[in-house]
Amino acid sequence: MTEITPKSLREFIETKQLYCAEEFTEGLLWKPSNLWFSEIDAFCPRCKKEKTYLNTEEVIRSRGGMTSSTPKPRIKSGIHHFDFKCVSCFQKVCIWVDAKVKESTYVLEKIGEIPRKRLDRDTALQKFFSDDQECYERALVCLSHGYGIAAYAYMRRIAENHIDSLLSLVTKEVEASNPDPELIEKIETLHGNSPMSEKIRIANIAIPSSLNPDGLNPLGKIYKALSEGIHSRSESECLESATNLMESIRYLISELTERSKNRNQYLKITQKI
Repeated sequence: MTEITPKSLREFIETKQLYCAEEFTEGLLWKPSNLWFSEIDAFCPRCKKEKTYLNTEEVIRSRGGMTSSTPKPRIKSGIHHFDFKCVSCFQKVCIWVDAKVKESTYVLEKIGEIPRKRLDRDTALQKFFSDDQECYERALVCLSHGYGIAAYAYMRRIAENHIDSLLSLVTKEVEASNPDPELIEKIETLHGNSPMSEKIRIANIAIPSSLNPDGLNPLGKIYKALSEGIHSRSESECLESATNLMESIRYLISELTERSKNRNQYLKITQKI
């Protein structure tokens, strides 16, 4: 459970998906008296980049205009509405938050946002999933709206369809950077029909250490995600798993693609010397 602070509240408003509730607990150093944000950072569709948005009531006060503006809403159960404007072009953003207040906890859910957040499409993933674009787009939409169960189902389908292609990229990296017949043989066994538990075990040891950031094995995480069931898991658990699965695939593809590109470029240059 997240401790409620000005920073965590602002992060919730800026990044939380629609219809995905988050529970906050009161801290010892800061107890909120109202649900209020003087400014947020968000992508501006007019400016085409991340910009600061000011709360419209804050703008009125700072310009010496109306002095009897609506008081800051206290954190109480119900729906809270906020209007923000881009500091550069005055593009407006409206956000609605449903709050459920208990004794020392606050359950907040973003239930509306105009304009809708843009879907961040990764070019490397789009290219890799070129024959699975429909599932990829649906996964992005579900992630952006906090539909964890659906997002996880789509991401599992995509991962299952492309796991062999991903393993081929890993094999090429091993062959080019550190030819290890034993390691290559382990990776090849992942293409077979062995039990998923065995594949997870092999995946956790069959990847170069250079592709394990801080010991976190992305290939092992992918196979673990493919082995987990959906039916007994909550929406938030599936949302977290879907996000982790996408980020693990994104990391492997971007790393392997960039290494191959740099290696080919280096070979091309040095062969001319």
